[in-house]
Amino acid sequence: MPKQPQQVNLKLWGTGRVYREFLHVDDMADACVHIIVYVEADKLYNELQQTHINIGTGVDLTIKELAETAWGVESFFYSTASWHVESILSIQLC
Repeated sequence: MPKQPQQVNLKLWGTGRVYREFLHVDDMADACVHIIVYVEADKLYNELQQTHINIGTGVDLTIKELAETAWGVESFFYSTASWHVESILSIQLC
């Protein structure tokens, strides 16, 4: 019979309310190649007056949503999870 993993408390720092957007590295590489091949830098800068290109999915989620998704996959390994706002606040005050 397989050995059961030890269950521990998962401590999550912060509130989980900040939003982040995630992008797979292969998608980033594809976007870079697309820009190199198809974007005319002179036109972008001189005509459109753009100095930056934003590469992203346009879909973001909170860190709490990310943790809950991971929790659904990994909950077998943890008996409890808790958010610790004071932990991140103490780091910011140092």
